[in-house]
Amino acid sequence: MASWWDALPWEWFGIIGGLGCSALCGLFCVGLVGVAIWRVSKQATDSSSPALPALPPDSPALLTGPLGYIRTGEFEYSRERWGRPLLYTCTLEGGATWQADAVGRRICVREHSDRNPAPAGLSLAQTGDGALDLRFATYCSSAQDAGLLADPELRDHLLSVPWVHVVADGQTVQMRDPGRQAMSLALNGISADSADATPTKMRLHDTVGDVLVMLADRLS
Repeated sequence: MASWWDALPWEWFGIIGGLGCSALCGLFCVGLVGVAIWRVSKQATDSSSPALPALPPDSPALLTGPLGYIRTGEFEYSRERWGRPLLYTCTLEGGATWQADAVGRRICVREHSDRNPAPAGLSLAQTGDGALDLRFATYCSSAQDAGLLADPELRDHLLSVPWVHVVADGQTVQMRDPGRQAMSLALNGISADSADATPTKMRLHDTVGDVLVMLADRLS
């Protein structure tokens, strides 16, 4: 028995085992290198993808003309919408913000794709309307407040705005659009500087104003 055991080619077993370990280590290293190359190439692709051009602010002639705003500052405008003062600011760097007074309850309505942190002190709630809940994340201090959005008129206006981030903080209600995504989506390829863009711009301003006024009325 001992002679048979001693006769086994142990040196070959060692060589084969060493080669196997080397092969496994080599495959592991190749995998790591492949992952590293993929990540570097992905980052290069992402960084080389051209960013969408920022929309220029709407012209003062449009704002103070057909839309009826009054200029109150370099980038600030105001007008009345259904009896409520509505403020509008827009810069190339900061984007657009519409604001109305809304003393009362707090609420935040935004696209599910919005990855900003949830608003402090508010909890995710369902409106009870399938279309609204499918598209928007609604945060409220009281879950029953989410049902206010299901009012047919307010619901239809909300769904007609191409991109929504509305925040009521207890004092004001704002539509915040730092990237001017709502206007970009509404234009849908129409040049922002062309005459064809004017009706779309006016419609978006009016619809956002209606959303803020209707929400302010229901939160107060």
